Amino acid sequence: MAQYWRESGTLSSMTAGGTPGAASCVYPGASREVTNDCRAFIVDNPWSAAFISRVMVRAPLRGFGASPRHMDYIARAWRHP
Repeated sequence: MAQYWRESGTLSSMTAGGTPGAASCVYPGASREVTNDCRAFIVDNPWSAAFISRVMVRAPLRGFGASPRHMDYIARAWRHP
């Protein structure tokens, strides 16, 4: 699951925002403490916006702004149909 967070382009914003555990998911295969911290991040944060972002980035859909929050890309679509 950490892989789709990385591939979605949304993990860096979660890390920059100081979301606990996000930085631990950036580099797989770390120590047990880091792995557990990443696992807690995955469990504690909604995954569906990151998953949608990953699908759209891999599609690739030009102009899609990946985000860990549904509201961000919904608002962009509303403003710029």
